[in-house]
Amino acid sequence: MKRCSYCALALLALGCSPAATTAGGNVRIERADPPPSCEQISVISATASNTGNDDASVREKLRDRAAASGANYVRLDTLGGSNTIKEYTGTAYKCPSGT
Repeated sequence: MKRCSYCALALLALGCSPAATTAGGNVRIERADPPPSCEQISVISATASNTGNDDASVREKLRDRAAASGANYVRLDTLGGSNTIKEYTGTAYKCPSGT
């Protein structure tokens, strides 16, 4: 019986843990303009429900969308939404390595 309890706890912990890596893991999000050597790619946005730890969720979605477009830097332009939805909008840039 103890063995089943340990297995259940392990599965529960794995199911609730955040993903180790995402597509946007190498994307920086800043409020500042990127270095001049960066090339603007697109304007992107992401939304999440406005409950709990939604800030991290919106940022992860924004990073993933930036990475999908080939960007590695996002200038965070607006933080908005409503009582139920949080929305971030930013400009995605491709910056040379090391900047």
